Amino acid sequence: GDILLDFVPSPLRLGSYDNFADDAPVLVETHNAWLNTHLRDYFLVGVAPERVYHVFPNDDSLLAEIPQPPQQVIFPDDPEALTQLEQALTEVPAFWYIRRIDYETTMPAFWEALQAQGYIAIDTHTRNEGILISRMQYVPAMTEDQPVFGDHITWVASNLYPETLAPCESVTLNSFWQTDARLAVDYSASLRLFNAAGEQVLQNDLQLSTVGTRGWEVGQIYSDQRSLTLPCDLPVGEYELRLAIYFYQAPNDLLTVAGDPLPVIGSLTVVPLATDPTGG
Repeated sequence: GDILLDFVPSPLRLGSYDNFADDAPVLVETHNAWLNTHLRDYFLVGVAPERVYHVFPNDDSLLAEIPQPPQQVIFPDDPEALTQLEQALTEVPAFWYIRRIDYETTMPAFWEALQAQGYIAIDTHTRNEGILISRMQYVPAMTEDQPVFGDHITWVASNLYPETLAPCESVTLNSFWQTDARLAVDYSASLRLFNAAGEQVLQNDLQLSTVGTRGWEVGQIYSDQRSLTLPCDLPVGEYELRLAIYFYQAPNDLLTVAGDPLPVIGSLTVVPLATDPTGG
């Protein structure tokens, strides 16, 4: 099956066009230049033209009729151009993909190559206009031992950066999740830092994923990003990061992983804060 059409999109609308304000490239794929132009003008107002790649069948006569035609045009029957597009997109951790929900891609080999490199569709939205918007995200290799929080929420993959840092600096956790059943509530996640003595020194609590878990579709992958800024007086040494998943309303019971309500999900090494060699 089509690797982008087999998943079920989330029935949510994007909150605003500010979702495209993260400097990630945008790929718009349709069946003609006019529709690409319409989607550009409707969704991508204010987005720099050099960030947007347009894919549609080669029709120079139609393109010549458009007063302000798309700038970065890729024809799906041009192998060299598709290779350049693949290289450009795989230099970034994520990009946006816009198309009509009933449109079948004309470049399946391109998408198969991206999938082989670890890019998948996450946080997908549909609009009433029949437009599908996906965030294509590079996901680290999925481990065989994927922890399950509670009965249904699976931690698919993650990356932590940096793992060595100094006081006053921040660490960011990118994680990827899915569920095997519809969830009744919107869960929160709590990222907590513990020192070598087992004492908690820092905590960050936010909703799990920008798409609330109550709206998660079975089998689709959702992303979550959260950061911790270390206190400037934090002692150097080794630290553990633990993660809790819970519903914010009382009794705030934590979803356990094999009986553990606060599983370790990473470790940090805190090194001395760099000093200015000039003395400034």
